[in-house]
Amino acid sequence: KKKLPEEQDFILGLYSNIDFHAQWLSDPINYADNNHGIMMDMALLQIALFYPFLDKADFYYQTAIDRISERYREDVTELGVHKENSPGYHPFVMELLEVVFNMLRNYDKQPPQDLQDIFSGMKNYLVYVTKPNGYWPIIGDTQHGQYKFAQVKVPTPEIEWVMSQGSKGAKPDKTVYYPDAGYVIVRDKWYPGDDFEKSMFLDFTCGYTTSVLKHGDMLS
Repeated sequence: KKKLPEEQDFILGLYSNIDFHAQWLSDPINYADNNHGIMMDMALLQIALFYPFLDKADFYYQTAIDRISERYREDVTELGVHKENSPGYHPFVMELLEVVFNMLRNYDKQPPQDLQDIFSGMKNYLVYVTKPNGYWPIIGDTQHGQYKFAQVKVPTPEIEWVMSQGSKGAKPDKTVYYPDAGYVIVRDKWYPGDDFEKSMFLDFTCGYTTSVLKHGDMLS
């Protein structure tokens, strides 16, 4: 069906507005150096993938990938802990990255290996920071709530142990220390089965690498 002139004008105007939006997102002046920046890059990446005929689509794509990689290198410690001083943000930024991976794979593009490595390293912290009752410790901007480990598409053996309450997988360590994030997390024991929630749990925080979302809860 041949498009009417007014339909063509509308479509061209729509593409022009999308491109203008992408230009704004790609401009470093407008960029946010935090998880909000990741969401900006996700939008920019979507535009590049959905509208590859735009003149600067390749530039938008590479800008988004480069900035996402930089964000996760800067915002996640070498031991795999998100730096924004709030355990509840850790799975949130993991989920953002998983959406990025899915977008790329839907267009037959392989996610950068450095991002895949960071994502794998972040899984470990989930095991230990979640309290025996499944809730988060209320540190920083973390809200009261539970984490559903079923959200982890490819669990580690330790995550499998937690998800199954000890019926499969590998029992995690009782004590973990994240010196580059300022956390020590201690349990008296990992109890299996119906006794799973009976563990004593201590999450001690001291030190931080950024003031983002940092509250006055040091040494708590």
